[in-house]
Amino acid sequence: MASAVFFANGFGDSIICRPTHIALASVLPRPSVFIYGGRDNEFMFRDLGYDAFIKIDWHTNPTDLAEFNVAQIDLTDWDVDLFVSSVPWFSRGMQGLIEKCNARRTVGYFDAFTDVVSRHRNLNAVEQSFDLARLFQSDADINDYKRDIPFSAAAKRFCIDIRRQLSERGVHRVIAVHAETAAAKMPEPRVFSQTLCQTLSETGDVGVFVVGGRSAEVVCPCHAHRMFHIRGLNLELAMAAVASADIFFGVDSCMLHVADYCGVPGAALFGDSDSVQFGYYWTEGIHINFKGRPASAVVSDSVEVLVGLLTPQISVISQRGSRRRPNGTEGQLELSSAAFQELKTKAESCSAQGL
Repeated sequence: MASAVFFANGFGDSIICRPTHIALASVLPRPSVFIYGGRDNEFMFRDLGYDAFIKIDWHTNPTDLAEFNVAQIDLTDWDVDLFVSSVPWFSRGMQGLIEKCNARRTVGYFDAFTDVVSRHRNLNAVEQSFDLARLFQSDADINDYKRDIPFSAAAKRFCIDIRRQLSERGVHRVIAVHAETAAAKMPEPRVFSQTLCQTLSETGDVGVFVVGGRSAEVVCPCHAHRMFHIRGLNLELAMAAVASADIFFGVDSCMLHVADYCGVPGAALFGDSDSVQFGYYWTEGIHINFKGRPASAVVSDSVEVLVGLLTPQISVISQRGSRRRPNGTEGQLELSSAAFQELKTKAESCSAQGL
């Protein structure tokens, strides 16, 4: 008799639920199969520990529910006795999958399951997710199931190469910035630019990585030689870049969860979403609420947090080589187009092969 675990959700949720999925692979009856929705995030599932993986196509419908065609899931070789859903949504596809598995026991967050797991808004989503694992092993310790994100060697080399080139320009510490999420979770664009301008004015050897599709909106002409807009990266390389930073500054998004999981402290801006549920959990982080507040107040709070985090910090990069003063390079700090494209193409090719 087999166990099946289902997951299809956002990129950030892949990070939030990672210890849970690792724990379930360990505690559920074998053999086990992991049914997942893949959207460039497959590298995060490489090491979960299941006996088999089934990838599905899924989409979000107009009512903001995830949907999929259950016919694409082939369970011919799987006599599923236990089915676990780790997603906080229910749909026709989910009902169809429950019926297709015909498992004796089903576990999830809705009444359609035989075992319903409660959700608590006063808990961080990481803890809420791990309640699924505790259902099968009551004394399970979440720390025992926290493994590093399995970035490929190519992704790691990509980050080292970029940090090395920044170090040669006098930038020894890096703030990773991500300013891309749903509109209700976004502050005014000037909050990022003004915060970074003031922070860079108070810190001499600090530079900025800006990742994401809206990176061009985060600008600081005063310190353009210390701003590095990393555009056009695939998900793995972008996440690896954030994980390699010293400090994080951004919104409630997948990159916040990467920073938190990978030990990158920072300042996280929250609007409509709940910082208790979706804020920092593993790492030191300050949550700043911007909803209904003037941009100037949000900027002031953000600068105070970032400068406070940076002031006592000794950069890992600076320990690898000698510190250098800024060399006066003007204009946007970036690799030459050819050099960057070469690094990016090589890293993405290798990471796609899991190298």
